[in-house]
Amino acid sequence: MAGFISLADAKAHLRVLHDDEDSTIQSMIDAASELIELESGYVAEEREAEEIAFDRFDRVLELRKRPVDTETIAIGYLDANGEAQSFTDFRTFTKLDTVRIVPAVGHVWPRALCGQGAVTVTATVGFGATAEAGAAQAPETVKHLVRLLVNYWFDNRGAAESGSVDPDLRNAIRMLFEPNRLRRV
Repeated sequence: MAGFISLADAKAHLRVLHDDEDSTIQSMIDAASELIELESGYVAEEREAEEIAFDRFDRVLELRKRPVDTETIAIGYLDANGEAQSFTDFRTFTKLDTVRIVPAVGHVWPRALCGQGAVTVTATVGFGATAEAGAAQAPETVKHLVRLLVNYWFDNRGAAESGSVDPDLRNAIRMLFEPNRLRRV
């Protein structure tokens, strides 16, 4: 997984001058970035043909990954007979930094099976074509959140097992994370 910050960025933040712990620090960057992607939908390094599955056509299909290259969106579905079909009469709009898909004006969603993965949206997601470009374009609050998490895990390697988290750190994480959380509308 590509992280929201580079190893060099994390080491500078930690003030680590040696290479002895590079793999440990990189795994912490990866873990923090994965956590942020799960909670916020933000993707650092671009991924082509990311498939997002839905159980049916809802009034609005909300893509829970961001950013999304809307020009690359393709919609596939299983028709009433279970045959794979594609649907192209849609439009996209962005609300609260999240791409949403609806039928184009004058069109309706096609009749589709209802079931796990019956509708799939494929699109290119992520901030940049490379890990470096993605990290450069990610929101500063997200990058700083990764730095804080890595710093905490690095300094308190046993704290994760005991479940203890400094209240000031918890508040800082909450303040940085809240504006980036995916919201349902």
